[in-house]
Amino acid sequence: MSDIVNHENLKRELFKRPGVELEYMKARVERLTAEVERLRAMVPTVAPPTVENIVRRYIEANGLDGLYNEEAECGCALDDLAPCSFIGSDCLAGVKVDGCTCGEGCDFHTVAAEEGER
Repeated sequence: MSDIVNHENLKRELFKRPGVELEYMKARVERLTAEVERLRAMVPTVAPPTVENIVRRYIEANGLDGLYNEEAECGCALDDLAPCSFIGSDCLAGVKVDGCTCGEGCDFHTVAAEEGER
């Protein structure tokens, strides 16, 4: 306790001198700013919870490959998720099967998991 009292007394004596209090406060602000920056650097960057990121995490967590929409006759793989910039309410998670079944020369189709071979 006596160290704290001595420190406070020393500060009071120093602050009687012109400009000392201001310099002390500037140094303290600099130390606190450096500490805030150090702590910020420790916080991991997390992708914001956009609909696309939520869907992407669901697809990955369930071992699926992408989305498909039978009504719109479209599908996309996880590495090019929603190239149309739209994830509709009719889009479903599915698995990728190689080859084209629609006759348009596609490299793959994304289908319901029970239709695809895993």
